[in-house]
Amino acid sequence: MLVAVAYAGSEPEAELIGARLAQADIPSVSKGVDLAQLGISGACEVYVEDHLAERAREVLATEPVSDEELARLSDEAGRELPADPTAAELPKAVKRFVRELPAYGFEQTLDTTEAGGRRLIVFRRAPIELRIIGERGRWSADLLGDGWPEGDRVPVPLAGLS
Repeated sequence: MLVAVAYAGSEPEAELIGARLAQADIPSVSKGVDLAQLGISGACEVYVEDHLAERAREVLATEPVSDEELARLSDEAGRELPADPTAAELPKAVKRFVRELPAYGFEQTLDTTEAGGRRLIVFRRAPIELRIIGERGRWSADLLGDGWPEGDRVPVPLAGLS
């Protein structure tokens, strides 16, 4: 029997929760919640088998790595952002977001600045590709699942990151 262990405000957030559970070898599924009558769309609940529910809640209750701890570990390892001259142009919140993604199992596959000045940073964690796009000082992100058509990218809100 499946039991709800988490609520996500959007499908991409549910995918991230599912990824955290998968890292702990806890399979999960998510299902959209229809709250259109309240003006809310895209919300999801994340479910696991009932015998895994307690462990799943423990995993989700624990922050994988705090911002401070991640920064400290990065400094100790001598790890820096790529020596790309545009790296300094990342706003602090975007830089922190980019540094946190590996803690959720995402691997950076691309960081480039296109001819028009558009910055594109791509992360991957099967079955998800996450793009972070900087253009004219504004930042956005989107997700694409394996097997989805390119036109079906899902925008991800980046409140406070621009």
